[in-house]
Amino acid sequence: MVNIKPDKQVFKGEPVTLRCDIQAGGDTEWTYSWYKGDGLYPNRRTQEFTISSVTESNAGKYTCRGERTNDLQKSEISDAVTLTVSDVAQAVLSVSPQSWLTEGDSVTLSCEVTGSSTGWTFSWYRAVPYRQGLKQIRDAHGNVMYGVELLSDSRRKAGGSYTLSPAALHHTGVYVCRAERGEPAYQTQYSSPQPLWITDGDVILDSPVHPVTEGDSLTLRCLYRSTKPSILTADFYRDGSLLQTQTTGEMIIHTVSKSDAGLYHCKHPEKGESPKSWLSVRAAGSGSTGVAVGVAVGLSVTVFLIIILGLVYYCRKRTDDSATQYSDATYTEIVTKEKPKGNRRPTPTVKVQPADHVLMGERVTLTCEIESGDDWNYEWYKDNNLLSDAKRKEYEISNVGQDHAGVYTLKVRPTITSGYERAVLTGNTVTLYCTLPQSAGWTFYWSKHTQSPEKKTTTNTYTISSVRVSDGESNKAMVNIKPHKQVFKGELVTLRCDIQAGGDTEWTYSWYKDDSLYPNRRTQEFTISSVTESNAGKYTCRGERTNDLQKSEISDAVTLTVSDVAQAVPSVSPQSWLTEGDSVTLSCEVTGFSTGWTFSWYRAVPYRQGLKQIRDSHGGDVILDSPVHPVTEGDSLTLRCLYRSTKPSNLTADFYRDGSLLQTQTTGEMTIRTVSKSDAGLYHCKHPEKGESPKSWYSVRGLLQ
Repeated sequence: MVNIKPDKQVFKGEPVTLRCDIQAGGDTEWTYSWYKGDGLYPNRRTQEFTISSVTESNAGKYTCRGERTNDLQKSEISDAVTLTVSDVAQAVLSVSPQSWLTEGDSVTLSCEVTGSSTGWTFSWYRAVPYRQGLKQIRDAHGNVMYGVELLSDSRRKAGGSYTLSPAALHHTGVYVCRAERGEPAYQTQYSSPQPLWITDGDVILDSPVHPVTEGDSLTLRCLYRSTKPSILTADFYRDGSLLQTQTTGEMIIHTVSKSDAGLYHCKHPEKGESPKSWLSVRAAGSGSTGVAVGVAVGLSVTVFLIIILGLVYYCRKRTDDSATQYSDATYTEIVTKEKPKGNRRPTPTVKVQPADHVLMGERVTLTCEIESGDDWNYEWYKDNNLLSDAKRKEYEISNVGQDHAGVYTLKVRPTITSGYERAVLTGNTVTLYCTLPQSAGWTFYWSKHTQSPEKKTTTNTYTISSVRVSDGESNKAMVNIKPHKQVFKGELVTLRCDIQAGGDTEWTYSWYKDDSLYPNRRTQEFTISSVTESNAGKYTCRGERTNDLQKSEISDAVTLTVSDVAQAVPSVSPQSWLTEGDSVTLSCEVTGFSTGWTFSWYRAVPYRQGLKQIRDSHGGDVILDSPVHPVTEGDSLTLRCLYRSTKPSNLTADFYRDGSLLQTQTTGEMTIRTVSKSDAGLYHCKHPEKGESPKSWYSVRGLLQ
């Protein structure tokens, strides 16, 4: 049976996990075959696999079947399950019962994902004027419309609704929502904004949610709350000053300018006035309102070559007999520098548009121009700090602020690749390729932090014949045991083999116990359902990657220790004898072991049908010899007080029922000649020197029972 998570209907970019379950269950030693459409899915032999970022090409009908490794029996092939991949997920926000409310009303914001309903959690945000640190929401032209601020009590709600009750005046504003699901989280687009008006009156000003672009036309409406909002004759104000009186209830600004920004409201002589609304104006072609402030931008350009490849290499460039200084070596980086023909390096230049002194709110574009073509990698730095989102020939700042002022530096790098698409493992041969727009006439110098002198090649390739740990990615296996390496007989134990290189899921595994191959164990983890002392020992494992047959290093040995039955030990603090009103703590621990336990607490009571029986082992020196079964009314009964010795002997003893003294007998025996129901109770005996016995419940049944 094929199961797909998070759902059979997903969106481009989501992680999707497919799992094959055998309905017979029980056995874990299966290998699996996967099919997409009518064809075998290559290199898929595990019970489940993950598509980290699904595309439309992954859509289709999936089936699977299992083959049991111990007897090679095959399961029936599963029914087909269709994976549907849709375009980008879009959240849609709605309001109930309405967007215009009176203070004290209740309002619910509902968020849903178009065409999908399974597994989403939701977050709600308030749209506010953008400021540093907020998420920017841009229009189709790249202009910043507003920022979004997470509602502190709304993060990742499983239900698709967020209720304001009672709604207050300060809840007036513009709201958006977004949904996410899965690990790692896949997020939808933000919803379109939805305004809420919470008023203590009946008049509102209908004004735009987003900033208005300079030069556009704008209409403001003064509305009255009724079954259907109606337009009012109204006075319109900006920043408290009267602008116009309109009998149509509409005020039109035919050509908006920056001077029109401000705090607007409208007023009717009888119905009252609206809450105030901020109207912001952005310059045409820019992301926000411009404020005069200088931004000095100085540009220096450095040319050298670097790319991450999972190795620890760097190199340098010679243009004459003297060598440059080595750059700092950075783990998981390869760096190479080139010697161009004729000692002439390609020279990058940077153009700044519109100028290197700009106003806040303007758009600035930095462009790198370099000879020898455009097939380079680009890194932009500000004040020597890498700009992680700037990896193209052009770097654009759409809405300049004071924090953008600084010195910008560009580094131009060629592309370096290897013969493997994935991590290079120890013992493998790997060839490094340095790709330049013009490959002729270059000399290459290769080195790493542990290698001296550097290696020189006249071609753009460098081969490492047997990758060592210092060259490549660590691929050592590691054994993990749950719940612990020290367990007790009868516990369930799971052993798991993890490859430190990580990332790849297409591995087969070999398990060893005390240096011998563990038969029929080829999965990443296996479970011993009830461990015994014979399972104790040293366990190791290793992996073999199915796509290129590279093997990991064998893991370090992990010792599984199996102890006898676990014993819980209670204790009392501060003491067992307390005054009413005191505080007392009962503590419980497992002898010699402290990891992973949960605890339950019980009260010991006289035994009755349905309860768990706890039996002693006669651990004291005095016991009361009494009947195990209920005694019949009218029968005779003899109780004996015995002292534990080589042969139990009778004691001179006091006999008690329910804490009250009944008799003192020198023979150590108390006889009830005719038992009645009143004789039922909790009995014990006591010797002045030897001590007293545990209490025993003695029950009487009627003649007809």
